[in-house]
Amino acid sequence: MRNLLKTDLKRIIKDKLFLISCIIAGAYSVLSPVLYKVMFAMIGADDKMLEAMGAAPSAKSMLFQALVPGGDLGLIIPILIIIALCKDFSYGTIRNKIIAGHSRAKIFISMFITSVIIMFSIMLAQALLSFFVSLALFSYSAQGFEASEILYLIVSIVLELIVYITVCSIICFFCVFMKNPGTSVVMFFAVNFTVTMVGSIIMIASTMATPGSTAASVLDVLYKSNIFINPVIGAVDSYTFKDLLLVLVPNLIFAPLITFFGYKVFNKKDLK
Repeated sequence: MRNLLKTDLKRIIKDKLFLISCIIAGAYSVLSPVLYKVMFAMIGADDKMLEAMGAAPSAKSMLFQALVPGGDLGLIIPILIIIALCKDFSYGTIRNKIIAGHSRAKIFISMFITSVIIMFSIMLAQALLSFFVSLALFSYSAQGFEASEILYLIVSIVLELIVYITVCSIICFFCVFMKNPGTSVVMFFAVNFTVTMVGSIIMIASTMATPGSTAASVLDVLYKSNIFINPVIGAVDSYTFKDLLLVLVPNLIFAPLITFFGYKVFNKKDLK
């Protein structure tokens, strides 16, 4: 299993798509905070004005903005991962692994772990780069940096990793189900778009519901449980037990379930 995982990681890292992913991530990390700075400078908005508008950029906000799986780069990286994984089917690599004696279970698990490692590594690297570039342009946050922020950031990154695991379970499911990068990308985007759209509708409905009512509470839970929108991580000053449940419960339900169905589909696929 370890050798299989090393082989899969090495193959993807050597692929030109990985280099393209790194270049895109690096460019996005640097350009995003710089463009914010330039844009606000052009309209003559100072820090006090931006704070009054609730639009003041900060290194902290840029960090979490970069980590969101439904954000710009969070939509690009899955495409590149899908293409890389589907190459195993196109080039007959999966069949060769089975002939070499590897079980389908180990092959699927290796594919899944590889996708998680690649996605998390690229997303975290570009978010940290965006964070440090933002520190040179903006303040850490309006409240400033405190020692407790270190634990907060660690917990936030762990929560993001859990979200990426769910996203990668969806990616792997479509890859083994379709075995084609084009249709897999379309299906992934269809799911992403649908979940995001429903989440946006729920958010609007929750603002219109009577505050404190049962309907408002239910809508708030549904909105904050949305995997792709991910409105809890990085959006609060500290995580309550409810916040953690809203992130963990849907991911701990969907990730194992989708991974299980992905393996069952893969196990029955004709790879000849």
